[in-house]
Amino acid sequence: MLDEIDTGIWIVKLGRFIPVNERWLHKPDVQAELNEATAWAEKNPPQGTNFEELEARIK
Repeated sequence: MLDEIDTGIWIVKLGRFIPVNERWLHKPDVQAELNEATAWAEKNPPQGTNFEELEARIK
């Protein structure tokens, strides 16, 4: 963060900037859900889809 407190006098503060629309991602309950989803995705890699079989199941 950069603040000019007077002409030519600046204060520089280091920190982590989190946009307002992304703050919900940093809530503890959301973090737990994201960690769980990430762990699941690591254990269950994507697989190919047989579209003919899928279409037959839908009908």
